[in-house]
Amino acid sequence: MKRTPLKRKKGLKRGGRLPRFSPLGKLKHDIYNAQREVFLLQPEHRFCEVRVWVATGLPAPRHDRSMLTRPCGKRSTQVHHTRGRGRWHLDMKYWMGVEQAHHRWITDNGKQAEELGYVERVRERH
Repeated sequence: MKRTPLKRKKGLKRGGRLPRFSPLGKLKHDIYNAQREVFLLQPEHRFCEVRVWVATGLPAPRHDRSMLTRPCGKRSTQVHHTRGRGRWHLDMKYWMGVEQAHHRWITDNGKQAEELGYVERVRERH
C-alpha cells in the first residue's frame, strides 16, 4: 500500500528546553539539598563512614569495629543512600556520609558493597 507523504503547513514548533524538574520534583529536590547540608555537618557524619582494612586500605564490613579496621578519615562530601533513592530518598536513617572515591567504589561494586553492608537490597511485596 502506497502512503501519501505528510505535508505540513507550518514547521514543527520548537520551544525552549524542558524543565529539569516538575514543580513537585523541584520542591523535593530543594528539601533534599537542605537536609543533605545539615546531615553532612553533623559530627557523626562529618567524616567518611566507610570502614577500611588497616593493612590494605580496601573497604571492610560496615559494622566491623575490630582492631583490623579503621574509619576512612576523609571528609564526607556526598550522601550515599543505602536503600537507593526511591521511597527512602528523604529518610535519613538510610543515609551515609561518604567521600567521593568510596562512593564511586560502592556504586561500581554493588555485589561486594551489599556483602559488606553498604547497600541494602529491599525485596518489596507486590
